Amino acid sequence: MKSISIICTDMGTKELKNQDSACIKRAKTSIGMITMAIVCDGVNGMRQGELASTAIIEEFCTWFDRRLPVLLEEHIVDKEERLWKDIIRAVKADWKEKLENVHQSIHNYGEANGVAIGSTFTGILLFEEFCSMVMHVGDSRAYKISDCIERLTTDQTLAEREIERGNVTRAEAREHGMDNLLLQCVGASKHIKPDMTIDYFDSEAIYILCTDGFWRTVKEADLKKISLYREIGQEGLEDYLKDLIEQLKIDGEEDNITVLAVTNEDR
Repeated sequence: MKSISIICTDMGTKELKNQDSACIKRAKTSIGMITMAIVCDGVNGMRQGELASTAIIEEFCTWFDRRLPVLLEEHIVDKEERLWKDIIRAVKADWKEKLENVHQSIHNYGEANGVAIGSTFTGILLFEEFCSMVMHVGDSRAYKISDCIERLTTDQTLAEREIERGNVTRAEAREHGMDNLLLQCVGASKHIKPDMTIDYFDSEAIYILCTDGFWRTVKEADLKKISLYREIGQEGLEDYLKDLIEQLKIDGEEDNITVLAVTNEDR
């Protein structure tokens, strides 16, 4: 597997500004390569949504550069499973606390300035060949793409909740506009409860993070084609994703569109 680290973003055909923000950070550490990827979508219809998404990205980039090395130093580990679990547990708790603190800061800013301001958050940490950790608020998404497509997040929307409860079909939810109604978002909600999952690290997969402007319109067949670039790598996949974004706009997508693609290291 060739190393992949790609961010593609587009304002879309209708919006006057791009409220999406994203980052990819990678570091060789005492426990091996760690890759962080995050995508945030400033909530459409809220003023200054781009400020929320940008603030979240800046805070987590600082966390990666300054706080993560401290956590690793506090939990000196080798590759024994028990010690791996210790460091993953510490990072998971720290990530959750960081997002809650950023949420409160944005929420306080909004209240002080009389504006509703918020953003989705979908982030992933890839730890060497050990595991992946995903944290998620809102309706951006994370996928793991190899020979099949695995969605790693569940949309926190009224539509998804009512579908899971059996109250409506997906078609009915779309007809009633439930897809666009978030149950929570960073900054705008009174409280947030991030979804957090830990899974094995798949060295044969390409991990994809994207905003709803991407996943809402993309075809499953086009997502599957991403796996073809596992051995081609960065340049071929970046061109493919840029072309795919242009096709989504032709197909009628008007919103901001952002997609990230990452693997953890060269193979």
